[in-house]
Amino acid sequence: MLAAFLGITGNRTEFDTEGGYKEISSCVKAVTDWYGPTDFLQMNKFPSIQDHDVVDSPESLFIGGPIQENKEKVQLANPISYISKDVNIPPFLIMHGDEDELVPYNQSELLFTALQNNGHNAIMYQLKGAGHGTDDFWQKHVLDIVRNFFDEHLKQ
Repeated sequence: MLAAFLGITGNRTEFDTEGGYKEISSCVKAVTDWYGPTDFLQMNKFPSIQDHDVVDSPESLFIGGPIQENKEKVQLANPISYISKDVNIPPFLIMHGDEDELVPYNQSELLFTALQNNGHNAIMYQLKGAGHGTDDFWQKHVLDIVRNFFDEHLKQ
């Protein structure tokens, strides 16, 4: 989620913090998002081993309260909220296992669809049989896809 959020909001000054490194850009040239959550409010609509709406879920802890009671905060944390046609967004490579029991596969579908519908460069791979953070993501053919993506988009 944080990689997607940074890729989409890197050019927004409201996320700059006081002091430190304001002279250094937060913009990135390419983003790889592996099985990241996006819209917390939709996570319980799909099979998962976790109840994402409870007060001690990772999503609720992230925003500081139960997600269903803090919908405005959830919207602010959702990288999809910041996607539009007129925002410069770097290319995205999204990968998600279709048997992820922690972060539902639909989370990546939502991100991919929002990027595509707004004219941004996004590629999505469904890793068949892969779960959340399983060894499937570290197979040579998967790492080759990632390397080729960055080689293509990080050329000077």
